[in-house]
Amino acid sequence: MNNQKGYSLISMMLALSIFTIALLLAASLFHIVAGRFKDDFSQDREINLFFAQTATELHLADGMNSSPDHKKLMLERTGGIVTFERSNPQRIIRTVGGQGYEIVLQHVKDIWFEKKGRFVSIQITDSNGREHFWADMLYKYKEGADESQP
Repeated sequence: MNNQKGYSLISMMLALSIFTIALLLAASLFHIVAGRFKDDFSQDREINLFFAQTATELHLADGMNSSPDHKKLMLERTGGIVTFERSNPQRIIRTVGGQGYEIVLQHVKDIWFEKKGRFVSIQITDSNGREHFWADMLYKYKEGADESQP
């Protein structure tokens, strides 16, 4: 029992092994947690981009209307009618003049377009159940149009 140098080496190797395993587990856990937050931020970024693109379309439009079920937004432009509507599964598409098919937003559980006079609002529920709201107004509003009509 006088020679304990070997025992110290074994205990040091065991401690180093445990430390290495703990570091690997912590790195794996950090990677998993970081991946979850990344998805939430990218979904928010996509929705904000959709709102910005819709605002640009709205500001260039001559008129607008929403469908009676509030699932479709129509913007009147000189090049035709730009339509935003929900498409299955969980997509918002954009068409111009009834032609084309551009996916502008994905992972949408529900969408609600509402027009009041020259104002429009959009409420989106994403696939995670979070709600997003946006409102803006039509710049080229025709004088004499009835603002009380939705």
